[in-house]
Amino acid sequence: MKRYSGKLLILFSLLITLGFYLLSKSDLSTVIILPWFTLDQLSALLGSVLFAWSFILASRWAWIELAFGGLDQIYRLHQKIGKLAFGLLLAHPLFLLAAYAPMRGGDAGLLLPGGNLANDLGKAGLLVMAIIIIALIYGKLRYDWFVKIQKFFGLALAFGIFHILFVSSDVADYWPLGWWMILLFACGLVAYIYRELLYARLSRRHYYEVAEINNHDNPPSQRYGEASQIIEFNLRPLGKPLKHHGGQFAYFSFCSQGLTEEPHPFSLASGNEQVLRLACRLCGDWTNLLPQVKVGDKVTVFGPHGHFYDDWQKYRQTIAVAGGIGITPFLGLLDAERQKPRLFGGRARTANQTINFFYACKNQTEAIFDAELRALTQTLNGLTYNLCLSQTDGRLTADKLLADVDDLSSTAVFLCGPATMMKDLAKQLQARGMKKEQIIFEDFSYH
Repeated sequence: MKRYSGKLLILFSLLITLGFYLLSKSDLSTVIILPWFTLDQLSALLGSVLFAWSFILASRWAWIELAFGGLDQIYRLHQKIGKLAFGLLLAHPLFLLAAYAPMRGGDAGLLLPGGNLANDLGKAGLLVMAIIIIALIYGKLRYDWFVKIQKFFGLALAFGIFHILFVSSDVADYWPLGWWMILLFACGLVAYIYRELLYARLSRRHYYEVAEINNHDNPPSQRYGEASQIIEFNLRPLGKPLKHHGGQFAYFSFCSQGLTEEPHPFSLASGNEQVLRLACRLCGDWTNLLPQVKVGDKVTVFGPHGHFYDDWQKYRQTIAVAGGIGITPFLGLLDAERQKPRLFGGRARTANQTINFFYACKNQTEAIFDAELRALTQTLNGLTYNLCLSQTDGRLTADKLLADVDDLSSTAVFLCGPATMMKDLAKQLQARGMKKEQIIFEDFSYH
């Protein structure tokens, strides 16, 4: 139930909106008699509900994570909800044109500004959304500009709120529907204000400094298109340390020359609360500047986030698959289990619970953490380690993962790595009979 509780909230909000819409009609037959008007109004209402939810999902509130199962799942859903909201809102004026076509001869003047402020702001909000989306998809923006431009979605939300509340419509005429939409818009607006103005001030934050830096230079990987260089940071707390579970991630703001200070997410590769370990792949305009970080630079840490650890000790057989930099949350999980074995589920791993770990790399040179993982097999009971090199061993498949599994129902597979690898393996695992809830992802490509 936990996996679906958040999605049910969204579904219920849509159903409640639909119910209030139908109740606002003194004559329900008009819903059928005037289909274009019905589609016009419903696309506006339901699109607005989903647009408000897109802000709520992006808020990073703790209860959102609990309801939706982790920020990686939330962001995937956020993208889908945002696209659907934009599609419905874009359809709204088109349905309106179709509704008025018999009366106005297809007059496109309905789409032009002038005459009514509420209508004009609705059109402006849709235009702002379109410009932002086009810029994000086709603009090839630097990360800091990518973040800044998304802030203007708040302007589209403000225009949309004014439009839907003050234009002549069922929302204005039927107070239960009006107050319901006000509630949803208020939640979306509060979420936007919290994310953009208050998150850095009110969320849990901790102060660290860079204690050690290690660089790993490798030849380029061709299989999944991953960048080659990885840089490790060990961070020392300057005050109260971050309390976290293995497998979680946090947002890091580096106060370093040449780097912008907006927070970036990285998995925690350690279970030790006194020293935070990061392993960062250089794969973008911002991460490519990480070599400029110096020992002694200050770092602000926000979080922690993520629920990748939730079912780590739930199953008798755990299969862990790491591809490339996807190794980092597993390093945190294994380190936490080594240091604090009762952290997960309140008890240590029993003798009949096993971890079969697969580290997928192109070749031995890319297997940066191979020696560390081999050493862990000497200290962690039940851990079996497999290094899978695609150049010599071929691609990792579900058949290889499940070769030693005697009971699928008591097995879970944890995946973190390139999206292509996770998608391929998940498809194969389901074809072998595994349920979706037994396949657990950590899906942040920028970890």
